[in-house]
Amino acid sequence: MTSTTSESVQGAPVDLIGGHYRVVRTLGKGGMGTVYEAENTWTKRHVAVKVMRPEVARDGELASRFMQEARATARLAHPNIIDVLDMGQDKELGALYIVEEFLSGHDLRVHMNVVGKIAPREALEIILPVMEALTEAHAHGIVHRDLKPDNIFLAETSRGIVPTLIDFGVAKIAPSESGEASLKTRAGMLMGTPSYMSPEQGRGEATLDGRADVWSLGVVLYEMLSGTRPHDALTPVGLIAQIIYQDPKPLAEVAPELPAGLSDAVMGALQRDITRRYPTMQAFHDALKSCDLDRGAVSSAPRIESPEESAVVLPTHRSWRSAWLALIAALGLGGALLLATLMRGGEPRDDPPSRPAATATALPRAPIAPPPVAPQPVVPVRVSAAPTAPHPAPPPAAVVTTRRAPPRAARARPASAVTVEAPPPLASEVTTGVPVIE
Repeated sequence: MTSTTSESVQGAPVDLIGGHYRVVRTLGKGGMGTVYEAENTWTKRHVAVKVMRPEVARDGELASRFMQEARATARLAHPNIIDVLDMGQDKELGALYIVEEFLSGHDLRVHMNVVGKIAPREALEIILPVMEALTEAHAHGIVHRDLKPDNIFLAETSRGIVPTLIDFGVAKIAPSESGEASLKTRAGMLMGTPSYMSPEQGRGEATLDGRADVWSLGVVLYEMLSGTRPHDALTPVGLIAQIIYQDPKPLAEVAPELPAGLSDAVMGALQRDITRRYPTMQAFHDALKSCDLDRGAVSSAPRIESPEESAVVLPTHRSWRSAWLALIAALGLGGALLLATLMRGGEPRDDPPSRPAATATALPRAPIAPPPVAPQPVVPVRVSAAPTAPHPAPPPAAVVTTRRAPPRAARARPASAVTVEAPPPLASEVTTGVPVIE
């Protein structure tokens, strides 16, 4: 809700925290305390203030963990890690508080609930900057231990959406740098979220390093790309048992449409054997960045050639077919020209309008030598005489002999030429594939 007064930490309304943070509204509540949007009365800057409940602060280890979050985050200066601006204890409320930068936007969990599965390119645009932030944290001996979509905030800024890592509340700080004892024993339930815990976290191992974060971020990316998690069970105990003893289902089987290299890179982070996992967050980052997102998953479907590829694959067949078609067309054209010349006698004539187009014109009165043409295949032609006029036996194939009165010997012709003689008064029916001559 939005108001100048907010719900109390001890029963009374909270108006001012730490003397100069005026409460604007409540952003969220949890088991350890409440988060407010507040305004710095000196600078007028809006900030987020986490206030620990006094009864929780009386537990020394939990109070130490709360302040550890502030120290861990304050030691890191990275554009993808939330800034810690202040910390302290309110004397009137008796409560510890942490002041952080106020972010506008929503967390990755909300985004995933809205869009469902996230495309590979967008997923990497979100996760790679977070990996760079974790590389910085690991270099300072800080292991986050609670990586999940809820702790990756998509901040809306003038530069666009900036993925920001938040909530180092259960972070593990190397004793050599923090000088603090481990808080593992009492904070077992606060060591992470079961769905995203690494196998070594589930076993309660004391010696955790950056490879625990590698696993957790691998689970986050697996869920972003597939819409499901690598392990699932009805109870937290059953879920942790699966994580410890069962290999996750390969991402390539859950989301076969993903690029094969991307699926393999994600599965490299989800190796139960820690020695087979990426040794550092930077190595995981580099593996993802080198993935070819334009290459799809390997498919067993037969390859279908495009028309252009088919033309290249079968040049000989198409060439021979084209050559034969051209030859047949040339021979047909030559034969048609020859026949037309013989029938028309070189003079243009109009066909009778009453005749169909398939009817040829009458033969010329005198034989005309045909123009030279390329050799053609010999086609047998049979000419049968009309019943009223006996006709001699037909000459050899490809030679047509016709008689006219008075009889006159025909000139000798080459084998491929056609000898034409005038027909008898009655018409002859030609039994070839050409139109009937009347």
